[in-house]
Amino acid sequence: MLTVYRIVYFILKYIICILKPFLSNDLKKWINLRNKKIKTTRSNYKKIMFHAASGEIEYIKSVIREFKKQHPDVEIIVTYSSPSAEKLFTNLQTEVTAFVPLSWDTPTRIQNLLTELQPELIVFSRTDFWPELIYHAYKKNIPLIGVSMYPRFGFFQNVWLKFILKKFSMLTVVSESACQQLCSLLPNKNVIYLPDTRFDQVIHRLNSQSKIELITDKKVVVFGSTWPEDEQILVECVDQILKNNFRIVWCPHDVSKSRIEELTEQLKKYSVSKFSDGTTTINFKTDILILDQIGFLADLYRFSQISFVGGSFKAKVHSVMEPLCAGNTVIVGPYYKNNPEAVHFLKKKYVYTVSNSTEFLLVFENIQKGNQASEIKNTMMRISGSSEKMAILISEYLNKTT
Repeated sequence: MLTVYRIVYFILKYIICILKPFLSNDLKKWINLRNKKIKTTRSNYKKIMFHAASGEIEYIKSVIREFKKQHPDVEIIVTYSSPSAEKLFTNLQTEVTAFVPLSWDTPTRIQNLLTELQPELIVFSRTDFWPELIYHAYKKNIPLIGVSMYPRFGFFQNVWLKFILKKFSMLTVVSESACQQLCSLLPNKNVIYLPDTRFDQVIHRLNSQSKIELITDKKVVVFGSTWPEDEQILVECVDQILKNNFRIVWCPHDVSKSRIEELTEQLKKYSVSKFSDGTTTINFKTDILILDQIGFLADLYRFSQISFVGGSFKAKVHSVMEPLCAGNTVIVGPYYKNNPEAVHFLKKKYVYTVSNSTEFLLVFENIQKGNQASEIKNTMMRISGSSEKMAILISEYLNKTT
């Protein structure tokens, strides 16, 4: 199967490189990242390589912090495969020795990468598995670990999982049912259920100083990471939400100028302000505040009581973890099953799913009469702590390499 992968990968790589002049700027950046020269400072310290595609870095930030507490002399190398990851590295600078873009997943490039980095152990975050990297690491007897996985199952998915994961030493899965299925699929592998390590990262951020301060005399509902498909539903709900003495913070997933203008036009009958118009201390007096900059949504959940998480009327819901850890009750659309926390906390009525604006308003009316913020926060705190456990497990495998 590796031979088939190599042939397909070579053909796709060739086509992409030929078409590069005609591709979008984002794709050009992705291609350029593959061609960056790898250079790190050589040392005699042990090294662990953590790999994440982009946003998957959030699942291992807290693991890296916990591991560094236990092993301050071990060097941490973070590899990534998307240019968008680079903006997420700010709060890891002190723990990480080097951030290295992953090269093309071809035999020569990967062998050069491993020779240059010389990791004793490789930890993959969530989903970004590269067959050539896995194959050559295994050949060099480098243990492979998968962290906070949430695998999907089906005939083709199962074939892929068996092919890609058979060389791993340990896998941790964030869902008990998914863990059981993966154990059945890979009966001889060390597969462990461990709650999502990202809870620790989210709670770490909430315990840190907020980047913004929101001052308001009313309750707040946040519409987070919304897409046009979500907004068609939400616009119909604005009148009733405002009548219930709430203000709305609206955070579109795409904060480009054209998208913000489009959303503002849809909301022209209301008083609207934009985050970029003021300072990080916001005296929120308008009906709606549009967050037109990235990097602040997680902090805004501190000031809200109810949240809608976007993508859930399009195809896949974004993470519900941030609003839940801030004590928000969460509403999502019909497409939420990609997110294990949405599925799990639907049963506890911390998360509600709706199919249209009428259902949204019925659920909203029900939620805003109660107050379960403390209960939700306490539940999230009880779930946290996987990062420390994961760091201990990684240490055990690292010790075996000596």
